[in-house]
Amino acid sequence: MDVEEAKEDPYVHWDPTNTTYTHLIKAMTEYGDVLDPACTELLQDKEIVSKIVDIPVNKVGSKAVSTLYLRLAVGNPAVMQTYIGTILEALDKKDYDDHKPYLRQFRFILDAEVTSQDQYVKYGMTLYNRMMKANSGFYKATLMGIDYFMRMAAKNKYIKKWAGDNKKELKWIETWLRDNIISGGVYNTVFPKTKMFKGAQMSDYAAQ
Repeated sequence: MDVEEAKEDPYVHWDPTNTTYTHLIKAMTEYGDVLDPACTELLQDKEIVSKIVDIPVNKVGSKAVSTLYLRLAVGNPAVMQTYIGTILEALDKKDYDDHKPYLRQFRFILDAEVTSQDQYVKYGMTLYNRMMKANSGFYKATLMGIDYFMRMAAKNKYIKKWAGDNKKELKWIETWLRDNIISGGVYNTVFPKTKMFKGAQMSDYAAQ
């Protein structure tokens, strides 16, 4: 491929598994206040964001990318909406075996103790619930998605409050678990560390 072709396709050498990108993201986060405005604007471009969410392969990378967008979103909530939306689009498209890096980023954002945490949770969980419900025909992905939701809600007061305020929208989870797991007698082997549904209904938990 010659130089002209490379110019036309700026992602020709893009390799999200290269850990160099994680170090670059960490540096950008640490020195974000001196980033060129053009660079900051570029990082908010939907196509660029869709590439950046693919970078993390571990917790360090997930935290680095999430922290960068938490900084970029200060005073500009549209940035966070783009980032969260892009994470969930990736979850929607990827096979469940590849979900963990995106779920980590999602959790880092919703657990971040920032002024807009409540807004991020409302926006993120609304989209997350819709995505899970739309893909509820995929057993393993839905199982992982629900389990992750339970774990987040158990530790995040904003997510727990959101669940209480959205019982009707979450009713499908109770039905899905009853039809796919609980009625089959395999619940305790599937969710060994999750106490939420042991002897309880989804509605019971949400009301707590």
